[in-house]
Amino acid sequence: MSTDSTHALAPLGRRIRRCLPGGAALLTGALLAVPSQAQCVVSGPSSLDPGLMTSITTTCDHPFLSLLQLGVDPNFLPGINLVLTNGVPQGGGNYSSTFNAQVPWVSAFDDLYFRAFALDTVNGGIDTSNTLRSSFFQGERVYRESEPGLFVIEMEFEQPVDDWQFENAESGFSGSGYLVWKGSNHFNQCGNGIITFPIQVDTPGQYALALHSYHVGGHENNDVWVFINDRDCKKVFSSGTGSWVWTTAVDPGNGGYKETLDAGIHYLNFSARSKDFCIDRIHLFSLDEFSRSQIEDLGYDMSNFNYEQ
Repeated sequence: MSTDSTHALAPLGRRIRRCLPGGAALLTGALLAVPSQAQCVVSGPSSLDPGLMTSITTTCDHPFLSLLQLGVDPNFLPGINLVLTNGVPQGGGNYSSTFNAQVPWVSAFDDLYFRAFALDTVNGGIDTSNTLRSSFFQGERVYRESEPGLFVIEMEFEQPVDDWQFENAESGFSGSGYLVWKGSNHFNQCGNGIITFPIQVDTPGQYALALHSYHVGGHENNDVWVFINDRDCKKVFSSGTGSWVWTTAVDPGNGGYKETLDAGIHYLNFSARSKDFCIDRIHLFSLDEFSRSQIEDLGYDMSNFNYEQ
C-alpha cells in the first residue's frame, strides 16, 4: 500500500484485523466523507448471496484505492470497511480494480448492507458519486438439505432471542459455539424464547430429530419444547449429564421426535423449557434415508441456505 493510500485511510480509525476471503484487512470506525476530484464508476450485483462468489469492479480517471463497506443498517452506522487493492492503470488515464471473492457468512445479523466506492489516493478524498449499494441477508433465510433427506444446522446460526445466549465454554461442541437458555423454566408452557429455522424439504417423508446437547444436574434442566409449523409442542429431552450427547427423546413415551413432512418450506421451532439447557447442533433426517446410529456424527456437511422474499 502506498504512502498516499495510507494517508487517505487515516480517518477510518482503530484497526481490527480478522480472517476474511482473500486476506483482506478489516477496519472499523467512522468514515470521513471528503469530496473527491476523481470520477469513478462502480459496478456489481444489486444483491449478494452468502457463500457464493461475487465480482465488484471500480473504474476511475484517477489513482484510487477501492473500498467495500458492510453495515448493519442502511446508513452504515457503524460500518465495517474491507480495504482492497489499488486501481491498476488501464491506459487512457483510467484505473481499474476488480474484487472477486466468496461472500463471507455472517450469522449474527438478519440484515446486512453493502456498498462499494473509491478513495482518491491523489487528493485524499472519497468519490461517492457512483456508489454501488447492495444488500444481502434480506428476506427469509431458508435452510436446504445438505444431502437428500438431511438438514445439518448449528443452533448458533440464528440470532439468540430473549434469554437464549451464545456460549463456547463447554468443550466438545461443533461450529463456533452453542446456545443456552438462561431464563426461567417453562415446564408448563410452550411459546417462550422461540427460535425458528425455516427449512426447504425436497425429500418428503417421515423425519426424526437428533440434537447435540449438553446439561448438568438432573432431569430438571435437560429439555426443550419443539414443534414444526403450527403442530403441537413436544417436550424433547436428553439423558446423560456433564457431556455432549445425541440422545433425543420425546416425553411422554420416550420415543424419538418424528414428523411427516411433504415437499416445501416448513418451520422447525425451538421454545425454551429448562434453564441451562445447551443446544449445539440440529440434525433433522429422513428415516427413509438414515438410521439414528448413522446420524449421530459431527462429520456431516452443514446445510446451505438461501433467501426467500
